[in-house]
Amino acid sequence: MNGAISIQGGYAVSVLDEALGAQRRLWPHYPLEMIGGFDRRWRPAEKFFADHGSIEELLVLQDKALPGLDRKGKAAFAIGAYSYALAAGLVPLFVGFRVVPDFSASNLAVAFAPAGPSRLRFALTRTNIATDAASPHPNGSDVPEMSSAALRDRFSAQLEEHMCPLIESLHLATRLGRAALWRLVADYFAQLFLDAGDQFHRTRRSQADAMGILKRARSSLSNPQLHFFDLAEENRAIKPCRSELRRTFVSRGGCCRQYTVDGYELCATCVLQNPEARDIEIRKQLRAAAGLEMAEHGLPRG
Repeated sequence: MNGAISIQGGYAVSVLDEALGAQRRLWPHYPLEMIGGFDRRWRPAEKFFADHGSIEELLVLQDKALPGLDRKGKAAFAIGAYSYALAAGLVPLFVGFRVVPDFSASNLAVAFAPAGPSRLRFALTRTNIATDAASPHPNGSDVPEMSSAALRDRFSAQLEEHMCPLIESLHLATRLGRAALWRLVADYFAQLFLDAGDQFHRTRRSQADAMGILKRARSSLSNPQLHFFDLAEENRAIKPCRSELRRTFVSRGGCCRQYTVDGYELCATCVLQNPEARDIEIRKQLRAAAGLEMAEHGLPRG
């Protein structure tokens, strides 16, 4: 994969242990485990994807997330739940430690949890990792250097290979389009890159990495609508000092279909939103969250 080289042995175990420890501290509801092998609880992701009962269980779980979803809506929520949980495990390793583990569908283990914010659990079964010269760990003579572009390509290719059979299973079970499912995968991974960048204080680099991974040429993950954008609101009520509230958001390429349920509307950053209306609504939410008055910028009053 574009010159990417896997690293094994004691160095890989040390780096992976440190990275996984940080991941579990920062995302405690989405822990990425390290296990010695598969068992009755932990199954290879590829077997999970091929099992009709597991796919149906994943779809049924979405009834609890949002009652009233149709089959396509459940598929959209299911791919979102899977993608977010997987991204919460993998993206912090990349952003914080420049580490890409082996998360191929034949080596990543999947299990259902009995309760919790996420009913999905993931575990690595191999200590092979890839890293680059930007890794915070000292480079040893037995550790090959890899370009950052090669590391991004490695992550992107693994992600596409991993998700392909799940997308096919959800498509066949619900008839939600494959392209729609791929767009949702990219959305959730982009959001985790944004969040991890904030956590590790590497905001701009994490966004550049996200775009390099998710918009790789000819990748199923790539779509023209997905990008990051900044919005800022100024509190002009405080004089002479003025404070600014600035946030970065994901302009999504996909739609979770929650608007198809009675009483729900389009998400603020949905691909179906008019960008101007989107920005007005987000600015309104920014100011409300900061307790600012709505008198400026021609914004509608709540």
